Amino acid sequence: MFSKRFTAVTLFIFLSACSFHKPPAETTQAVPPSATTTIPTTVPTLFASPTVTLYPTPTPYPIPTIEAIVHPLPDLVVTFSHWPPYPEGICAGYSYGSGEELAEEPVEENITGEIWLLKYPYTTAELMLRDEKIGYFQPTWSPNGEQIAYIQVDKSSPGEQVPLFDRTFRFPQAYSLWVMQADGSGKRQVGNNFPMQESYMLGRLGAACVVASGFDIIGWSPDSQRVLVRQHLLGVDSPKLLLANTATGEISFIATLPEFNHYQWGNSVYREDIQFAPDGNTIAILDRDAVKLEIIEMKGDGWQTAGTFSLAERFGDNYLIHRIKWEQSGKGIMIIGKERGVNYKDQRPLEIWHLNISNHQLTHVAKLPISRGSFMGDWLISCHASREISTLIIVDIYSGRELGAVETNDWIDCNTLSTLKDSSGNELIAFSRSVDITLDDGKNSYRWNGLWVSSIYGYPPLLEPVFSDVNLFEGAKYGIDELAWRP
Repeated sequence: MFSKRFTAVTLFIFLSACSFHKPPAETTQAVPPSATTTIPTTVPTLFASPTVTLYPTPTPYPIPTIEAIVHPLPDLVVTFSHWPPYPEGICAGYSYGSGEELAEEPVEENITGEIWLLKYPYTTAELMLRDEKIGYFQPTWSPNGEQIAYIQVDKSSPGEQVPLFDRTFRFPQAYSLWVMQADGSGKRQVGNNFPMQESYMLGRLGAACVVASGFDIIGWSPDSQRVLVRQHLLGVDSPKLLLANTATGEISFIATLPEFNHYQWGNSVYREDIQFAPDGNTIAILDRDAVKLEIIEMKGDGWQTAGTFSLAERFGDNYLIHRIKWEQSGKGIMIIGKERGVNYKDQRPLEIWHLNISNHQLTHVAKLPISRGSFMGDWLISCHASREISTLIIVDIYSGRELGAVETNDWIDCNTLSTLKDSSGNELIAFSRSVDITLDDGKNSYRWNGLWVSSIYGYPPLLEPVFSDVNLFEGAKYGIDELAWRP
């Protein structure tokens, strides 16, 4: 029986891989084509005839010296929920059974997902959203810090069984997008409700309860007026990219997204990476599997594809693009990728590339000292956690320069990394820590050791606790899954 819950698509791909496929053999990266290769004429040719050059070496700049973390620190929104931080595996009330067969009788299960607000000096916590039958997830601050968008999951509407997997139930009105003010007031729904599906499946590893649908916040527009949302219903239609106007309540269609989730290194990730340009009128969509980048622009009253760039023609089919990020000027896109490895232990270094939108030039910036990482602000942060020592490495995505590193002799929860600024504008990174302890029966366990912040620049960085009393969250269920600092 599974100890953790996966999305339906991830589970399907994982079980299929376990049942029928052997791990792929190591392959040699395809040789990129010549710089005169043109994009197929079946798509717009905004990026026709790209050229590859060496990126000019950035002018060195001194790493800032931070004497102290300046207080007060900003407001913080915290989500407590199931692992991972989304309502996975609620399953229309069916229990797991023995793990060898599907349970026949439904049991009552509550949706768990609640949102709390902390204000400096973080000695008390205010419960913003909690309900025994409704889950609240993905709190996301608007860029101006005045509003919080979040997802509500409500299964009070009757569900119906549909033919998809072993047992699949559809709840027509379960997902909805909501917005509230920074203090929790003025809660209002944006647009209509969307359906949710849950499947109770039996596979090689036992019975599992999974969610066969999705409704996710991608992010706010730079003007703090609109919210990008990803929505899909497995077996019914393709995933969609939607744009919600928080003032009018209108939700408009932007684009169709890749059909399935991508299974990579034991983690469930979407096949696409979606980024708003700084002007708020342009969106970049990366299809990781097709190694393709699409640029969509607002023209007149609608969104239109301005161009499609086949990155596979530059990198080859054996190259994996992890993430993309617009330059602050909006004139180019930073691309983070590496050669594909066999499994999650692959240590090939990540690389940074730069795509100039105006002259279609693709340039190599740097090969990084890390093999994995995630975007946070203008940084790529690599997190390695273990019982003995945990390390964070911070890299500037525009130059590939390592800015600093954080080391602790306890466990860092890499899923709760977040960035913030102190009162003087110093860049900080926050994370939760756990201490490895030995129980009376001799078994190892972890005890929560609080939320910490560290300066990003310098060696050694400044490191101090934010709060260490988990009892602030009276009656909270499960653990901290999401941290969102007010801009």
